Amino acid sequence: MIRAAVRGEHGDEAAEERSHFSVAAELERTVEGMELAAPEEVWEPIPRWTAEQMGAWLRSVMRPVQLDRYKKAKRGPKKPKPRRTRFAAKKHVATARLSSGEQT
Repeated sequence: MIRAAVRGEHGDEAAEERSHFSVAAELERTVEGMELAAPEEVWEPIPRWTAEQMGAWLRSVMRPVQLDRYKKAKRGPKKPKPRRTRFAAKKHVATARLSSGEQT
C-alpha cells in the first residue's frame, strides 16, 4: 500500500527507487511514537475505513515525504576474478590428484 501511495503521488520511477526496508524501519519507529502520543480514540475509526479512504489518507501522508531519505542502496562494481597462479597451464586439477601427490 505504501508503494502504491508513493507511485500515486510521485510516479512509478520514484516508487521503484525506494528502499522497502528503510520505509518499513521508519514506519516501525514512527508508529510506536504515534501510539504513545495520540489517544486511543484517534485510532478507533481506522479499521473501519474503506479502501478509498485509506488510499486517500496514505496519499496525503506521502505528498510531503522527502523521498531522498529512502533511496535504495546501489551495489558497487564487482571485483575482477583473480588470475590463477597455481596450475595456470591446466584447466582443471582434481582434488584427489592433488591430495595423492600425483601433480605438484
